[in-house]
Amino acid sequence: MKFSTYKYFFSLLLLMQLSVNAQSITSISENTNNLNVLKESSWFLDKNSQKSVSDILQKSILFQNSTKDFFNFGYIFKDTLWIKSILKNTSNKQIIRYFTLDAPNLAVCDFYEIDANNTLKRKEKNGVLQRKKFKNELFFTFEVSLRPHEEKTFLFALRPMTHSLHFHLKLQDYKMYKNEELRHQLLLTVFFSILLVAFIYAISISIHSDNSSYFYYALFIAMIFIHHLSLSGMIAYFLQNNQTLIYQQAYMPVYYLATVVFSIFLFTNKFLNLHNYKKIYYSFVLVMFLIVLIVLFNSHQNYLLKYMTPLAIVFALYLEAVSIYLAVTKKEKYAKYFAFIWGVSLGGMIFTMLYYVGFLSKPIAYLFEITVIFEIFSFSIILSRQIHTLQRENQHKNNHLQRQNKLAAMGEMLQNIAHQWRQPLSELNAVAMKIDADFYTKKITPKTLDTDIERIETITQHMSQTIENFSNYFKESSKNITVAKLEDLISQALRLIDTKLQTITVKVDISQSISAKINSNDFIQVLHVLLINAVDAFKNKNMEYRKIHITLKNADGKAIIEVEDNAGGIDTTILEKIFEPYFTTKFKSNGIGIGLYMAKMLVENSLKGELYVKNTQKGALFSIIL
Repeated sequence: MKFSTYKYFFSLLLLMQLSVNAQSITSISENTNNLNVLKESSWFLDKNSQKSVSDILQKSILFQNSTKDFFNFGYIFKDTLWIKSILKNTSNKQIIRYFTLDAPNLAVCDFYEIDANNTLKRKEKNGVLQRKKFKNELFFTFEVSLRPHEEKTFLFALRPMTHSLHFHLKLQDYKMYKNEELRHQLLLTVFFSILLVAFIYAISISIHSDNSSYFYYALFIAMIFIHHLSLSGMIAYFLQNNQTLIYQQAYMPVYYLATVVFSIFLFTNKFLNLHNYKKIYYSFVLVMFLIVLIVLFNSHQNYLLKYMTPLAIVFALYLEAVSIYLAVTKKEKYAKYFAFIWGVSLGGMIFTMLYYVGFLSKPIAYLFEITVIFEIFSFSIILSRQIHTLQRENQHKNNHLQRQNKLAAMGEMLQNIAHQWRQPLSELNAVAMKIDADFYTKKITPKTLDTDIERIETITQHMSQTIENFSNYFKESSKNITVAKLEDLISQALRLIDTKLQTITVKVDISQSISAKINSNDFIQVLHVLLINAVDAFKNKNMEYRKIHITLKNADGKAIIEVEDNAGGIDTTILEKIFEPYFTTKFKSNGIGIGLYMAKMLVENSLKGELYVKNTQKGALFSIIL
């Protein structure tokens, strides 16, 4: 019984040995146009790449028969994979076919042809680090020719020094491999074109918007573009005549992946307001620190990809968990959209990464590209909605600020009216008392009565004109778009605050008369804000000699109105901030907390012009360009 057991055991070992040494032969004919030869090939993994082709040709090397139609070894940077394929032409015709290997970033790909006597007859060197000429093909191809009933052995030495090793090995006719290559390139071209359009759209929106989310999103798209351009091998199209750059960029995947993760973090931080949640924010900062360490310690090899890729997977999963947490517990406004979009994209991302590290045996065709396109379109829609919401909120805020500014101006105008009416009312009272006295003393005559009545009419006309000036100022803006002389509007603006200008010298220089079709009230309001700003500056600095210089001129077909004071200028540390609403309590109390902000908004939105400020040797100079 024991002898029988040993007999079966040794028989099993013998069968296993024979299965390892057995060489599968692939039969082909003139009808063979697309054949996956991996299943009928054998392989040997040379640890640390110690074997030469002469060593491999020795019968002592034990090749294992393959049962797979796709190989995925993950990251084996220092090893060489040998593939042996035996082809036999079973037809009566000569056959020319092509081995195609779909690993565009394979560093070394040596091809050997062995005759029936186990003699090396041909050797071809290929691979990213050995390629002498780029033939506009992403896949590596090797032509083979077999005479009728001829049998040949072919060896492939594959060394993935810069990327993970995963590939199909097919035997195809010329038409088949060309069509497959072109279809693959076309799909990648469509993918990169979509990324490029999305990047241009995002960057253009970021330029014309105050929302930095679009800038970080454009950065994210750019990093995905560059990373996948390298990963898919398409970068060779741009570097095909520069072997040095091709060699250098082959070792860049660690840096490409790091920049993608950083760009995602910057975008997410802005989009989900992660900085408002300190613990979450600093946990992401810790991940970024680990990525920086990996990048810093990366040498002129890609060995650290085996650490960077899992860390990127952890980052992606943690980001999804955080977005769900913020959506459910913190009710973060856009977190639910992010969780859904990122969750879909995460599926493609994780499957792709697991595929690259060797956990998945087969790829899902173009899964990464499909999920990235979905993500880009979805985030573009959400960001557009976010921008639209912010614009409405800003418009509401502007309307509120404008009402506040108008009310503040109205209160100031009422003070001016009261001040301007005080003297006329005193004069009216004096004339009335004179008429009353003349009547009781019987000194009244038709001539003195006419004179007194004429004086009353003059005073009341002046008071009526004052009311007219202020009532025009507060009319609805939409009803006041007319062709007006700018010098007349400057005069009206000065009349509105003439009581505040009694101790100030105002000089107006008009080089030529300029007319414009504008909103007169808005123009006057802007000038009113600038003049009041100068008046407040004089008060704050308690200056004796006070002067405001107003200049109206034409330059290059544009009207330029300059308002300059001699109050010493604006502190340079706040010069760029004075147009912000509610800049400080101090400035708000002086009338420019809202005023200068509204002045800039009116110039840009209503008057379709520009408002600038700078310091001169005398003081502050505000320039309105229409």
